[in-house]
Amino acid sequence: MNNPPPPSLAVFSHWQGKSWNALGDSITEFDQYQPRVQAVLGFKRVANYGKIATEICDGKSPQSSDQALYGLPMSIRYAEMDTAADLVTVFGGTNDFGHNEPLGTLSDTTRATFYGALKVMLEGIITANPAARVAIFTPLQRTFAGDPGVTGMTNALGLQLVDYANAILEVAASYSVPVLDLYRTAGISPQNAACFLADGIHPNAAGYERIARQMAQFLNRIA
Repeated sequence: MNNPPPPSLAVFSHWQGKSWNALGDSITEFDQYQPRVQAVLGFKRVANYGKIATEICDGKSPQSSDQALYGLPMSIRYAEMDTAADLVTVFGGTNDFGHNEPLGTLSDTTRATFYGALKVMLEGIITANPAARVAIFTPLQRTFAGDPGVTGMTNALGLQLVDYANAILEVAASYSVPVLDLYRTAGISPQNAACFLADGIHPNAAGYERIARQMAQFLNRIA
């Protein structure tokens, strides 16, 4: 007699039939990790709020994205989201690093720095939908060489990508928001980036599959 296949994670998913808002940049807008996670966890609705090239902070650096062309930063754009979602995730920071946006400090309270914008965004999301579960993903390691002043994972300000990832960890902790630290745990680094990144920054199919599995496991652990 054939053994039955192992149950899918969706059988045990508390997200079955729930709704999910995914806020992010182009990695989110391309709509590749969300369907993979949805298939595993059973979300009824997934709203894509990703916008190519956008940052978390209100970019003012010379390399900032053209907001008229690409859209507002996430720390403003969060207000456009449906406020009835059961889950809100944020996946950003790589453009803040690549566009040489100032990091700031934990005491900042405006969108002009990365720290301040994180606080504005998380406070706004939680206030608008206090019943929702909010989670955030740190940026992936990258090898993309198309941003001015960026060499490897150091930008024109002398800041490293990990500095932006660490800021996410620090700010999220102060709001009791769980973080999936993809910078440290995705298993994607300059040494194997060609296997998982299409262009040094955006995942290819294998990269999206890898991070989606981690996202599904992470989201299923948070109540």
